Amino acid sequence: MEQKYSFENVWQRVSTDLNNEIIEFWKRNHALPSGEDPEERADQVVLVVRNERHEIIAVNTAVKIFAKRFRNSFYFYRTMTAGGFRNLGVAEDMLNITRDFFEALFKKEKTKTCIGILLTVESEILAARFRQAIRPTKFIFMGYNENGYQLRVYYFEGAEI
Repeated sequence: MEQKYSFENVWQRVSTDLNNEIIEFWKRNHALPSGEDPEERADQVVLVVRNERHEIIAVNTAVKIFAKRFRNSFYFYRTMTAGGFRNLGVAEDMLNITRDFFEALFKKEKTKTCIGILLTVESEILAARFRQAIRPTKFIFMGYNENGYQLRVYYFEGAEI
């Protein structure tokens, strides 16, 4: 039986009820590091993914950062998928949808505040699978960060350094 999921873009439109629901999802999945402000992180949510029972099974976030290494601003991307829903392609679908969404915003922007998306691959399982320098998601391997995690970047079409 094929599972059905809904993807809802809530970028800069997280209601109080949704905020609370997202925070509960993170708590159930032990997703936030200690000291992280869940309210602040919830304001950074881009997509909420729900199953057929309307339960949140995954969320992703993005926050604008200045990356010294690249001397430019990027959206720093994070994602969390509930344990029973991993390895189904949900996270990769979220990444592709979010990449396309931010690229469309970039093309409309006059100031071009962020030139792409930056992410780290923290999962050892994913890092072992993601050996290609350029993934089908179009994210390019750029080395390792200070914690030894893969650093990947996607530049928006037309971005200038």
